[in-house]
Amino acid sequence: MRKKTDIVLPMDAYIESPKQAHINDSAVARLAADCMAGLGYEWPYEESPIDSSQAMNGGRYGVIDTSTARKWGYHPPESPDDSESGNAGDEAKQSSAEIEAYTGRSAKTGKTLKGGTGGCAGRARSQIFGKDGLKPTLQYLLSYHENSFVVAGRDAEVRRAMSDWSTCMKGFGHDYKDMWEVNNDPQWQSAKPTAEEKRIAEEDVTCKQRSEVLSTLLHIETSLQKSYIADHGKQFTEILKYKNSVDRRSRQVLS
Repeated sequence: MRKKTDIVLPMDAYIESPKQAHINDSAVARLAADCMAGLGYEWPYEESPIDSSQAMNGGRYGVIDTSTARKWGYHPPESPDDSESGNAGDEAKQSSAEIEAYTGRSAKTGKTLKGGTGGCAGRARSQIFGKDGLKPTLQYLLSYHENSFVVAGRDAEVRRAMSDWSTCMKGFGHDYKDMWEVNNDPQWQSAKPTAEEKRIAEEDVTCKQRSEVLSTLLHIETSLQKSYIADHGKQFTEILKYKNSVDRRSRQVLS
């Protein structure tokens, strides 16, 4: 395993990907802008391009590729748009009436307006995600996508591989019990990655590859998630049906 896109898990098929989230959010924004136009307001809407570089499980196992380690260390890579985020202040300030029409809340108190339906934004979300969204019981099942990572960490195979990783790091002169200790080391809390941080991150990646801890983690997590899906087959079929219906509605809005 040498790049973020190599981390593919069974439950990915049931969860909104970064690309799907962008499409869904864009559809909601367009519907809300159309709703505002229908009320006589001009609400800003601009569909941004989809960033296909975002991996579904990109940060799940920390830094896993040498190029990222060499450039960013343990700091999150900056997106190309980060330096342009200061343009928001150039937009014209929306009036109280527009804010209330969009949000369905008082511009002064933030409280829901009498007889409110969530404003144009709320109605738009209901059109895409449904009035009640995904059932809470089904949302709870999806939390196992994160929990399987914790459970996998207790597996004997993973612990052995993690011990091999730690031994490898000792060979570079570092005393870390596991890859999360180095990933979360307080000394990396600088504004920019330091030369030492980048060097250690590269050594971390080398040890991950030598110990095969990443492929072991992925193997165990895959097995856990497959079993979990099989144990809740009916519910996951319902989740997938809901997810596909949301995706279909979003694409119809944007077509």
